[in-house]
Formats: sequence, structure tokens, C-alpha cells
Amino acid sequence: MELEQVESGLPAVQQEKSLMDVETAKAVAQIQGAMAVAKRFPRDEVQAINRIKQAAQRRKLAEAAEYEYKRGGSLVSGPSIRAAETLQQCWGNIMSGITEVKRDPLKRESIMMAYAGDLETNTWKFLEFTVPHVRDKSDGAVALNSSRDVYERTMNDGSRRLRNCILAVIPGDVTDSFLEECDKTLSKSDTPLKDRIASMLKAMEEVAVTRAMIENTFGCKADAITERQLSQLRRIYQSLKDGFGNVGDYFKLPQDHGGKASDLNSRVKAATPAKKAEPEPTVEKQTLREPEKQDTFDNFQGGPVNPHSIK
Repeated sequence: MELEQVESGLPAVQQEKSLMDVETAKAVAQIQGAMAVAKRFPRDEVQAINRIKQAAQRRKLAEAAEYEYKRGGSLVSGPSIRAAETLQQCWGNIMSGITEVKRDPLKRESIMMAYAGDLETNTWKFLEFTVPHVRDKSDGAVALNSSRDVYERTMNDGSRRLRNCILAVIPGDVTDSFLEECDKTLSKSDTPLKDRIASMLKAMEEVAVTRAMIENTFGCKADAITERQLSQLRRIYQSLKDGFGNVGDYFKLPQDHGGKASDLNSRVKAATPAKKAEPEPTVEKQTLREPEKQDTFDNFQGGPVNPHSIK
């Protein structure tokens, strides 16, 4: 009732400010509550590290724990978003999320923020970025008209920034220990190497990488791939799946694609079984409106708040 009276009695700008004040108050209360719980039940670092090492012994997680991409002519590798999520869960008392700060229907873009904070040390990391409401295709960009498509695009782009935020508030040596344990897990297997190679070749086909391209890059037949090369292929596969690199960054492209990485990369989604496409609503039938809170806020209600201002 009070909200209806505020909305009916104030100009649009003041209404928006009032709503933002309410959401900010909710966010402050949520963070204060989480900090109180964290101080009451602080993490046991020894137990946390043991949990992290145990998690790294799960083979499926170990296979998806690291990515690899090219930058400036050299290969760069690091923990994936799956690894970051696992580290957050095992380390404990970490708050993180992705929130839409503002959606601009005229510019067809969203201003997003990814964040993560250690509730015990009050150490926070924020990253703000802009996501255009378009989907890149081989024949050009296509505008996104439905709220669902916009939400999926913003969350997909936000997951990479979220990964960086989480890793920024977790000690680097803890992350390194996790990756080292993952390497040990991958080196131990009851499955013969040739079977693991065959499985990896099949997975690479999902991201438009052929057997011939792999053999050309490694300079040997696929059957002769070593454990080290197999681990490298896993990281490349994870990078392509997460969108950290392009096919042309790792492999020489076939001549029939004209040497353009974008042409071959456009086959990645096509090669992966896709969900049945739903018809997008026409512009005439769609009414642009502000997004609902549940579509744009994840774990963190109320938008960006400076936690250092919390007493």
C-alpha cells in the first residue's frame, strides 16, 4: 500500500530513486546478515583445503577445471568458471553474483556488474561491463527481442567476469593447489590412453575441430598423442566451450574455409545439439518494459553496494 502511494504521488524520476533506495536497503541488510554469520562460523582453512583437494579428485571436475587460450602469440591457461565455483563452495564464506545495473532499451544494451567478496575479511572485487542485446552469427549480428534471450546473453557474458571476481578473493596458492591436484587426478586412470584419446576426439568434433586438424597441429597421428598433449586438448576444448578462444587460435584452418576463424567457429553451436528454437516475438507485438527482478538479479538483491560503507 505504501509503495502504491509513493508511485502515485511522485514523478517518475523520484519513483525510480525511491525504489532504488528500498532495494539498496535490502542489499545492505543481506550483506550485514551474511557477515554476521561468517564471523560466528569462521572457516577452518585446513578443513577447507582438504575439501578442495577432495573435490579435485573427481575426474569430471578435473577435466573441466582449466582452460587455455592464445594471447600475444603465447598460450595462457587458468582455472575455469567450474573451478572457481568449486573453490568458492569449499573455501566458504564467499558471496558472489551477477547483477544487471541498468537496461537501456534505446541503446539495446545492459550495464552489468559481477562481484565477489570474502565475508570474513571484507575483501571485495567488482567488475562492471556492458553487454549489447545482439547475438553474433557468421552472417552478422542479430538483435535479441525477447527478455529470455537477453537474460541468457547477459548471464553468459557475466560468468567470465564472475570467475575473475571469485578468484580475486581466494588466495592464489589455494587455487594453485587445486589445479595441481586436478593434474594428478587426470594422470591416474583405469581407462586406457587410446580410449581416452578416442573420447577426446569425439568431444572436439562438438566444437568443430576435426581429427586432421589435431594431427596437423601436434605433428603426429592421433593414436600417438601423449598424456601431456591430451591434457592440452582438454584445456583447449574447455576454452572453446566457454568462449575464451576461437578455433583459429589453436588449429590451422582448412583451405575450404578460406582461413577465416569466424567461419569455422560459427559451426561450434551448430555441431552441438541445440534446444528446439522458439519463435521470437515480433517487434509490433512486444512491449518494451523494465526487467523483472528475478530475471536480472542472481544471489544479490538490490544492485551494486559498496560493502566498505557497512558498519
